[in-house]
Amino acid sequence: MKNISILNILCLIISIGILFSVDSIVSWAFQNHFEKNILPFSPHAQFEMYFSDSRISFDKNVMYRIWSVILTMFLLLIYLDIKLISINSSNTPDRKKQLRIFMLRVFAYAIIFVAFPMNLLVFDKGSSGELLSFSDKIILSSFVLVMLNALALIPYLAQRNIALFFKLKDVLIYNVGMVVCMLVLLYLGVSQYMAPAIAGLLSGFGFLKKMLDAWDHINEFFDIKDKRIHEMF
Repeated sequence: MKNISILNILCLIISIGILFSVDSIVSWAFQNHFEKNILPFSPHAQFEMYFSDSRISFDKNVMYRIWSVILTMFLLLIYLDIKLISINSSNTPDRKKQLRIFMLRVFAYAIIFVAFPMNLLVFDKGSSGELLSFSDKIILSSFVLVMLNALALIPYLAQRNIALFFKLKDVLIYNVGMVVCMLVLLYLGVSQYMAPAIAGLLSGFGFLKKMLDAWDHINEFFDIKDKRIHEMF
C-alpha cells in the first residue's frame, strides 16, 4: 500500500461522496445564494421566480458529469500506481514504461485540474448583479487558483515513485506565495477572476527557472531530448 498514493485513495472516496451528494450540494448552493444575495435586496422575492427547476436540474447534471470524470481519473491514477509497482520491481526498471506512467499521470491530473474549476458553472451566481462577499470571492477565486497551481502540482504529483524531478519545497513556495498574493489582491478589491491570474503571474517569475531545470532533468532521465513521439515510447 505504501506504493499507492493515499491522497488518490482519499480523493477517490471524496469524489464518490460528492457524486452521491450532488442533489443536496446544488440545492444548497442555489438556496444559499438566494438567501444571501437576493433576499436582502428583495425581501418579498420568491425562489421560483429566480431559479427554475430546469436550471437547477441542468446544474445538477453538470456536476454529475464533472465528478464522474474526476472519479474516473482517480481510478486511473490508482491503477497506474499498481502498474508501476511491477515495473519498479525489476533491477533495471524500463524507462519507457515509466515514461508512459508519468505521461498518463500528467494527462489524468490535467483532466482533474481542468474539470474541478468547471464547478464554477454551478457555484458562480455572481452574474445576477449583486455584490459578492469577501468569502464568496475567496471560494470562486480558489477554483481559478486550482488551475494555475496545476503548473507546479501536476508534474510534482506525476513523478511519484519514478524520480525526483520537482522538489516539494519549490512547489510549496510557489503555491503559498500565490495564495498570499491572491488574498492581498482580493482584499484590495481586485475581481475574483483577475486576482488569481495576477497572483499566478507574479509568483511564477521566481519559479520559472526551477521548472525549466526540472524538465531538463526529465529529458535526461527518460532520454527523450530531441526524440520524436514514437522514439520516446
